[in-house]
Amino acid sequence: MKRIFIFFFLVVFPFCVNPQSALSFDFSQPESIVHSSLLNKYLVSNAYGANILLYDKEGNLDTFIVNNLSSPKGLMILDDVLYVADNLNLKAFNLTDKSLKFSVQIVNTPFINDIAADSAGNIYLSHTSGDKIYKYNIQTQNIEQLAVKSQILKPNGLMYAQDKNSLYCVSFNHPGAIYTINLDSLTVKTKIFTTRFYFDGIANDNSGNIYVSCWDDIYNPISTGNIFKYEGGNYDSGTEFASNLSGPADIYFDSTENFLFVPVMAGNDVLSYDLNPVTQIKEIDKKMNNLRINPNPSTGIINVISNLSSGNISEISIINTLGMELYKRNINSSQSYNEKIDCTGFPSGMYLFCLKTKTAVIVKTFIIQH
Repeated sequence: MKRIFIFFFLVVFPFCVNPQSALSFDFSQPESIVHSSLLNKYLVSNAYGANILLYDKEGNLDTFIVNNLSSPKGLMILDDVLYVADNLNLKAFNLTDKSLKFSVQIVNTPFINDIAADSAGNIYLSHTSGDKIYKYNIQTQNIEQLAVKSQILKPNGLMYAQDKNSLYCVSFNHPGAIYTINLDSLTVKTKIFTTRFYFDGIANDNSGNIYVSCWDDIYNPISTGNIFKYEGGNYDSGTEFASNLSGPADIYFDSTENFLFVPVMAGNDVLSYDLNPVTQIKEIDKKMNNLRINPNPSTGIINVISNLSSGNISEISIINTLGMELYKRNINSSQSYNEKIDCTGFPSGMYLFCLKTKTAVIVKTFIIQH
């Protein structure tokens, strides 16, 4: 079965696209995602489903590891070995045959959450309920509590920065916080966010920007979560990158594809955001650029304006960020195409308007805000 990867920018495709409705299946509180170059697929941990799923670039979803797991959360791959933060334990699986390589108990009370590794072969695990971070050496198999010099509250998402030999940690607390731990001195720099709560995941892109997932309301997680972006790691100038998310968890940046992946636990899905800059738009006809949607954002009614004659258009459709087709209509008139469409029944969020001709499909995003 398939899901559709959504590209959030205006682009002209030199081929026809037939979007399929995305089906929510087999995701059961997805927590973490990581890419395997060996398998050329993504691996997703199902915290409630107690399994690891395979997820490819075409959106195909399949089971991968279904045994020896309790409640898998953070994922990491080193040397074709998958490391899993699984309730009380750190577990390692060989990606070649899916066999369990080892399982070692890290804590006595639930649960270890996220996982990261430094360049020296040490693995770091966050113990959210215990307010601790643990360090496990792969070679010596030694386990120790990271003796940081300042208290860290409710540690959740982890990220290692090799250039600074530092471990970044976000706090699943009220208020939220980002901790930067110098692994040489074990000193901690703390940034408190008084109006943002319950941080879950952290990732950085190829340009040095840092992204943080935020639940905000753990008691009402549906459509209350956000992703915040901090340009160049400057925490004083954060902007809202994505909103209306249902429990965004351990976000992951694919540095090869330049994609940001967001498992949404309460929404039982995985969202992807294309961070590739648009440097050039391929045109089949220069008139195709003249497609406007007003107002944008809209409270529900949108006006679609194009100088293309309807005789050149075969179909229009509206798709949500899950790839589900919410509106579709064939165009047969030879007049210029202008249309008013009622989207008041759509939830607040981002949508794609697709205009299909005989030679291309133009896709433009618009936002509904109630």
